[in-house]
Formats: sequence, structure tokens, C-alpha cells
Amino acid sequence: MVDPITATHQAVEARLRTAFAHDRWTFELVPSPLTLEEFRSIVAKATPWLGFAWREVAVDQASGRRITGRLGFTLTIVIKNTGREARFTGDRLGPGLYSSTLIAAALLSGLKVDGVGTLFVSRAGSAFADGWSDMSIAIGTIELDMTTDLADVLAALATSDDFLRLVSDWDLSSESEPSDTIEVEGP
Repeated sequence: MVDPITATHQAVEARLRTAFAHDRWTFELVPSPLTLEEFRSIVAKATPWLGFAWREVAVDQASGRRITGRLGFTLTIVIKNTGREARFTGDRLGPGLYSSTLIAAALLSGLKVDGVGTLFVSRAGSAFADGWSDMSIAIGTIELDMTTDLADVLAALATSDDFLRLVSDWDLSSESEPSDTIEVEGP
């Protein structure tokens, strides 16, 4: 069993590959937010480029011990084209940001991830890399969210072989046996 973030990443990449060919588009996992140095390394490698980032788990305040809430992700699209307009609209040399962003949003909206939830697009739009001045680059981001209940997933992970192999050292006083009882000292 994989965790819900990995399962979502795998489902998103598989869905995007139906329109964004592997031999043409680079797909990578990235942090959120990207640093300028990370962005520089992306542009130096290959474009067009898709970067998928996990943003957050926003836990419902009333979820108690169940961990219900929303998973947040960001898909970043980077297009490079020497034609200043073509970077947005596309031409015979490459795709444009506008169509690439809309296609990706349409592919991911409503994507069901088994055992995790259904993605919905909460925002899509143009972006920029602060400190980057290459006029041949166009950047778009798609914010994706998913309402989910992580309680069952986390219980399954806790009994998985990978989790059971974790080792912890506990510093326990030899004078007492460990227990769940909290003893309050004082008057």
C-alpha cells in the first residue's frame, strides 16, 4: 500500500500522460514552493515541463482523531519558446501555455484516486518565478484539492510492512512500567 500523496501523484501522472507525451514533456515531483535555484535547474534541463507538488493537508478543525480534511497539490507548467507571443499561444515549434494549462485542468478535474478521493481544480492561472527574467519562459499553475478522510489510510499504513520496520528508542525510567495513565503531580 502507498500513502495517499503518492497514490495521487501516480494517478495524476498517468492521467496527464494521455495528452502530454512522455517523449515530449518532462514530468517531475517538486517541492512547493519552488526556489529560484530549483526553477533554474528545471529550465536548464528540458521544457516543456510539468512539475507536481504536494502543498498541504488542511485538517478540518472538528475532525478530532480522524484526520479529515483537504489535500492540496499544485501542478506547474513551464513552456519555453523564443517567440514572445508563441510561448502563450504555441506555434509549430512547441505548445503554448494557454492550451497546455486548460488541457491539464480538464484532464485532472474530477479525477478519482482510489481509496483517497476526487480531485477538483480550485484555481488555474499564469505565474512567474520571482527573480527570473528570461522572456522566452511562460509559467502556469493549477491548484488541485481533494476532500479526504485519512483515518482508514493511516490505519492501513500503520500495519504495513514498511511501517512495522520502523525502529524507535524510548527513554523509560527503569523504576516504572510504561502505561497510558498520566499522573499529575502537585497539591
